[in-house]
Formats: sequence, structure tokens, C-alpha cells
Amino acid sequence: MSDFVDVMDFLPALTIIFAMGVFVAGFASMVSSFGRYRWRAVGIAVGFVILQQTMRILAISKPEYNYLLNFTFFNPFDPEGLVNVFNEDYEQYWQFWQYGMQGTIRLSGLGCHGILLGFGLLCYLIGSWRFSRRDLPAPI
Repeated sequence: MSDFVDVMDFLPALTIIFAMGVFVAGFASMVSSFGRYRWRAVGIAVGFVILQQTMRILAISKPEYNYLLNFTFFNPFDPEGLVNVFNEDYEQYWQFWQYGMQGTIRLSGLGCHGILLGFGLLCYLIGSWRFSRRDLPAPI
């Protein structure tokens, strides 16, 4: 099977999944830093992800709600699209914006990774700042 598939072609999908993990972990850590109870922090983090996924599904399924994609962190998470751009137009993958034939503009590989990693690190910084100013450990 490895004779037919180049594993390096799927490197963008692997790295964007890592970037998504950094964002979700950073967000969960930030929520945990503001909460006092673990169950509340987990509930808020899971509820946020479910809300974001619901917004994405609604935006994809109904064209009149397409604007909701601008408010979800799943918009830059596009492993299939990034693999396609990486293999078809390698130079455009390393730009922040990807310009389409019909004048469309969307995030390219660098933009998708940058947004998810940037917001993840921002959440970690906010959580770290908050953790440094509160009394630990949380009650069991």
C-alpha cells in the first residue's frame, strides 16, 4: 500500500489536527483557570465545542446560515482542503490567504495553522495569568 500513497502528502492533515488539539486544550485550560469546580469547567468546554460544531453543521447545510462559519473555530480546521492545496498548489499553501478562481478568498495552510495555534497559545496565556492569581488546588 505504501507504494501507491506518499505519506508526506498527508502532513498538513496531521499538523492541522495538532493545531486543533492545541486550541481545544488551551481553551479548556483557560476555562478551568476561571472556574472553581472541575465538572463546571469540563461542561463549559464540552458545551462550547458542541455549540461550535452545531453552528458549523447548520452553516454547511443551509446556505442562508453560511455566515455562521465566520464565528466557529472549525472553519480553519479543514484537513482535506489543506491536503489538496498542499499537493496541487504547493506555493499557495505557504501563504496566509488562498485566492480562488472565482475571486474567492479563504485561509490557506499558514493561515489555518496560525489562527488555531495563535488562539490556542492566547488561551494558554490567559489561563496561565489567571492561574497565577488564584488559590490552588481546587476543592475535590
